[in-house]
Amino acid sequence: MTSTNKELLQQIGSRLAEERAKLKFSSKDIYSDELISLPKATYESYEDGRREVPGTVLYRLWHMGFDIQYIVTGEYSEY
Repeated sequence: MTSTNKELLQQIGSRLAEERAKLKFSSKDIYSDELISLPKATYESYEDGRREVPGTVLYRLWHMGFDIQYIVTGEYSEY
């Protein structure tokens, strides 16, 4: 089953929001973090599935404890 790009972005955004909530971060904790430092609207567009999350942001989220494999694929990593 193939997802359209829009559906894929929405799925990734939803999983990004799930991971953030699981780690007990607010969205402000993420976009204002000195490692990430993004405009609020930019981060929210990732969670809303309106914008693709760049690899550099995913890398920085990984350093904050996010399961990037889950965000991207929907399958939890085994770490």
